[in-house]
Amino acid sequence: MGAWGTGIYQNDMGIEVKDDYKNKLRAGKTDEVAYAEIMQEYRAIIADEDDKTDVILALADTMWNLGRLKAEVKEKALSLIEEECVEEKWDSQKDIIRRKKVLETLKKKLLSEMGEKKKISIHKPYVTSWNPGDIYTMEIVAPPETVAEYKGWYIVIYVKEIKGFDFVVPGVDDICPSVYIMLSPKEVKSMEDITGLNCCCSVRDAQTRKKRYQYTIAETSDRRKPKNLNYLGRCDCFKYPVDEEEYDEMGSLIMWNDFVEDSIEGYKLSMRTW
Repeated sequence: MGAWGTGIYQNDMGIEVKDDYKNKLRAGKTDEVAYAEIMQEYRAIIADEDDKTDVILALADTMWNLGRLKAEVKEKALSLIEEECVEEKWDSQKDIIRRKKVLETLKKKLLSEMGEKKKISIHKPYVTSWNPGDIYTMEIVAPPETVAEYKGWYIVIYVKEIKGFDFVVPGVDDICPSVYIMLSPKEVKSMEDITGLNCCCSVRDAQTRKKRYQYTIAETSDRRKPKNLNYLGRCDCFKYPVDEEEYDEMGSLIMWNDFVEDSIEGYKLSMRTW
């Protein structure tokens, strides 16, 4: 794995084990379960002479910082600190000096009194209130200057399905809507008004002449949801684009902050001739 410095987290393994351990706690797992899973998932790397030091030292430091350092991890880390042949592992004299200082600092830290267990905020999965078949509309009130001509148009959103994606914490799914987006130059008041509207696309393939139309609204809260969204009703006879290409489960991601601009760009792309 790559290393770009002498620090505990200046290597790929150090960063990964820190993030993985903290994410397990954020997922609501107990200290014991989080630790057991880390040891199981990293067992092959810990068995490797070249990579085990990066994993154990980062894990020990992370657990100490969170007030959760286990005695066995502490002992193993201290042992690896003593065993590391700094002169063989690092080429330049500056790196050797830096690395020795890093190891000495960590050793003092691990031998000092650990603080109280820190509280970890457990991620509460987001669950959209939307349902498959729902139709929502919103007026484009203040479009970006680059697409100002679309002011007064309407965005129409058709909810195809609801899916789970672990956007925030690995293994903890946020339940988000996968949608089709359409634009209308006039207000949409009924299901009949969406007939004939073109779906916006985010990707098109010049070779296959296929397009990708489905978006996933990748939001994990309703804080950024536009206030002028209106529920039109449920549509059971939505006509899907006939030239749609196969796409991965997630489709194209879209966020509320850029929703208007991305929708307009998708509309313009869908209307472009080959």
